[in-house]
Amino acid sequence: MASKTTKALVMKFTETVNNKVRQVKLTNPRADITDAEVQAFMELIVRLKPFYDLGPAPQIKSAHIIDQTTSNIGLTIE
Repeated sequence: MASKTTKALVMKFTETVNNKVRQVKLTNPRADITDAEVQAFMELIVRLKPFYDLGPAPQIKSAHIIDQTTSNIGLTIE
């Protein structure tokens, strides 16, 4: 059974108008990334508002790294 491990940095933001949570997911973050670097990047996203062109800027909610292992069980349907 072959397996594959991937990591992703997930950064969550809350829209201030309707409290809807949005997330930005970056695959394969550096192993030595620091909390300060993530915080600075999230603050940059808030300032630039790349996907929030209407209304006030979102608020930073959280950030975490997901470590995921996917295992192939050998089932193939054609």
